Amino acid sequence: MARIKLVYLGGGSTRAAGPMASFMHNGADFDGSEVVLVDLDAGRLELIRTLAEKMAKARGLDIAVSATTDRVAALEGCDAVLSSFRPGGFAARVHDVGKILISERILNKPGPLTEEEYHLIKLHPVLGEEIVQVIAGSHAMAAMIRHHHERADGGGYPDGLNGEQIPLGARIIAVAEAYVHMTAERPYASTRAPAQAMAEMEELAGSQFDGMVLRTFTRLLRGAMSASGTP
Repeated sequence: MARIKLVYLGGGSTRAAGPMASFMHNGADFDGSEVVLVDLDAGRLELIRTLAEKMAKARGLDIAVSATTDRVAALEGCDAVLSSFRPGGFAARVHDVGKILISERILNKPGPLTEEEYHLIKLHPVLGEEIVQVIAGSHAMAAMIRHHHERADGGGYPDGLNGEQIPLGARIIAVAEAYVHMTAERPYASTRAPAQAMAEMEELAGSQFDGMVLRTFTRLLRGAMSASGTP
């Protein structure tokens, strides 16, 4: 086990949540360590810091997470440096941030949710909106987070919006999130192959998903799969 001071330059960037999740997944090897997130945007830094602390707590890790805009001070005495600078896409990466306020027992439950548990899960878009509203100029991002569980036919939540009433960013997140969930290994659902997932999603075009967004998504994904030789 190594105790280190890890400085993450760009710790409030679009890519930060993924590396932090990976680090915490292997966190038992770094128990007692310190992670310092560094970026110019204090609001985004606070979001990533909160997420990282939640991950560490969920795994029972003794890893301190702090955030600062002072790069020089952060680098003093550090043992390792990560860098993650890339613009755009922040809303898509933090769209489920509201789940940090929901019990892990519910989020990780292997069986069916009770009616009360499902009601709590459905609160996460609204909670996420409230969290990101602390960031100046976050109105558009907050709207994407609030509405990413709306449906094209108006049957979603929290506001029952339909069609183009739903922000475009939220419609894109809804399609991408559904595909990831269908093709990832989860304790409560079977995993689909990419082609099967896309076929099932296409049956829901115009009802659950925005047809234009879904067509664009599947066309680009099939093109990428064809180019890489993925079946």
